[in-house]
Amino acid sequence: MPAARRARSGGVGHTVTMAANHGSSPAAWAAVVLALAAFTVGGIGLMLGPSWPTFWVGVGLLPLALLVGKVMAAAGLGSGSS
Repeated sequence: MPAARRARSGGVGHTVTMAANHGSSPAAWAAVVLALAAFTVGGIGLMLGPSWPTFWVGVGLLPLALLVGKVMAAAGLGSGSS
């Protein structure tokens, strides 16, 4: 898909520019997957009784997701836009 394309409803000559990768990077993918795992573990912990240790493990995974995303971006695996 080209970086710029003509908008359908933007009028004559109006273009919409889009990032080449839309922010998709290994760092972003890793952070999102870890955050989804954290919410899944926390949700399962709440549904099972609730099982508070399982819930808190899920809560503890959230900062880990942020940390992994930041470290990977600093290591050059980010989108390069930040």
